[in-house]
Amino acid sequence: MRIALEEARISLKEGNKGFGAVLVKDGKAIVRAHDTEIEDSDPTAHAEVNAIRKASKKYGKDLTGWVIISTHEACPMCTGAIVWVRISEIVYGCSIKDTVKLGNPWWIYLAE
Repeated sequence: MRIALEEARISLKEGNKGFGAVLVKDGKAIVRAHDTEIEDSDPTAHAEVNAIRKASKKYGKDLTGWVIISTHEACPMCTGAIVWVRISEIVYGCSIKDTVKLGNPWWIYLAE
């Protein structure tokens, strides 16, 4: 989670929304990423999707046995990507509802 939080801080410094993710295999952090949605003008450039894109390029599109650790609960799009590449476990620091309660407006439509 520490690495995912570091990525979230990088995201904020770059003017993005402040989400981070790390992909872990056999207890080792292999891929780290953050959201670049604002920077890239790409609504699909969430931290989880960016991490999956990086991992898939190098390790293929079957990530069975991998764990994704994210600063926030995955949105429906990211959840679909996680399922699609067969990531075995999801760990997140903050739920969508709690994220909205803490003042992050980005996911308000999912919290209702």
